[in-house]
Amino acid sequence: MALDAARPEETWEVSHIGGDRFAGNLVVLPEGLYYGRLDVGAGLAVADAHGRRRLLLDHLRGRSSYPMPVQAAEIHLLRHLGLDGVDDLTLVRRRVDGDVTTATFAAPRRRPPRGAGAHDQRPVGRAPAHLQGAPAQPGAAPRCARGRGR
Repeated sequence: MALDAARPEETWEVSHIGGDRFAGNLVVLPEGLYYGRLDVGAGLAVADAHGRRRLLLDHLRGRSSYPMPVQAAEIHLLRHLGLDGVDDLTLVRRRVDGDVTTATFAAPRRRPPRGAGAHDQRPVGRAPAHLQGAPAQPGAAPRCARGRGR
């Protein structure tokens, strides 16, 4: 209700989108970003951050367009690289071999600031990173993601 009051033109309420029935969930469209374990303050913070094209990684559960292992890999890689932009990573390739999923992402490199507070946000190259995660049991989310950035 607080999000609807703060941003009525951007808010839709639905009966259920999955997750814990006692923790608030939020889907940000059109990106399909799933957030979970939200209280009123966190829900408003997610909306404010998204308005600046930023992600709140502590509540981010993944993108609905990616399978669960790729969602986990993206969040792990964002944290590992210290990124929090909605468009900071691009999924380049996904490969499934049995119960192991390998996801390759590209991240734009940024030039140093030109002046106080000025940042050049144009990609000047791509830095691929590979992450793998194996589920503890078939159909389960990965226990961990191992990665190495280049």
